Amino acid sequence: MRKTSARFSRLRVEFDEEMAMSDGVILEYAGRLPRVVRKRKFVPVDRGAFAAMLEYGVRQAGRRNKVTARFIDIADLAREAHYAAAAAGESVVRAAHVRGALSSKMERHNLIETRIREMIQEGTLLVDVEGTRVGQVNGLSVLEIGGYSFGKPVRITATAALGKAGLINIEREANLSGRFHDKGMHIIAGLPAEQVCAGQAALARGRASASSNRIRESTATAPALRRSMRWRRRFPDCRCGRTSR
Repeated sequence: MRKTSARFSRLRVEFDEEMAMSDGVILEYAGRLPRVVRKRKFVPVDRGAFAAMLEYGVRQAGRRNKVTARFIDIADLAREAHYAAAAAGESVVRAAHVRGALSSKMERHNLIETRIREMIQEGTLLVDVEGTRVGQVNGLSVLEIGGYSFGKPVRITATAALGKAGLINIEREANLSGRFHDKGMHIIAGLPAEQVCAGQAALARGRASASSNRIRESTATAPALRRSMRWRRRFPDCRCGRTSR
C-alpha cells in the first residue's frame, strides 16, 4: 500500500461580517433560526420575535441596508429570549421577550456608562450645557467595551497666545493620543481659517481617538485664535504673552 502525502497551500481569506439586506437574506435568517430552535430545544419563535431579532442584526451591522453575518450573535439572543419566555411561563418567544433579553444584556455591560452618568448627576464630572465660552465646546467620545458602545461627554478647550507659530498637541506630548487624534490635529493645523502671525494655540481634550471630534476641535480653536489676533492688533508692541481663555 503506497502512502500519498497531501499538500496544502496557505490562503489568506477575509470574511465579511455584514450582508446586504435582501429577501434572500431574510429567508436565510428565517430558515436558520428554526433549525437552531429545534436543535437546542428552545420554545418556538413567533413573527414578532423574528422581526425583533432581524432588527437586532441590522443594528449590529450599523446600516439599514445591511445585516450582520454573525449568526452566532443571533443564536445567543434567541437563547436569552428563550430563557426569558420560560421564566415567564410562556410557550412561545415573543418580541417582548427579545427586547427584555437585549435590555438585560445591556445592563450586564453598561457599568462604566452608569458610573459616568452618576458622576454627572452628582456634579463630580462637570458638563456645561448652557451659555457660551470662548475656545470651549462640548464633544462626545464613543467607547466600546465588550461589544457594547456608549458615548462619554468630553470638554474640548483651546488656548491661544503670542509665541511660536503652530499647534501644540498636548495629548501627543503626554503620549496619550492615538493615530486618529494625531491625524485630526494635523488636519486642523492645515486649515486656512486665519493667518495667525507668530500665534500659538494649545489644545487639550479628553483621552479619546474618535475622529468625529475633529470639527469640534477646530470650532474650539478658531475663537481662541481670533481673540489672540484682536489682542495683538490692539497692542502690537506687547510681548507679554497674553492668553485668551
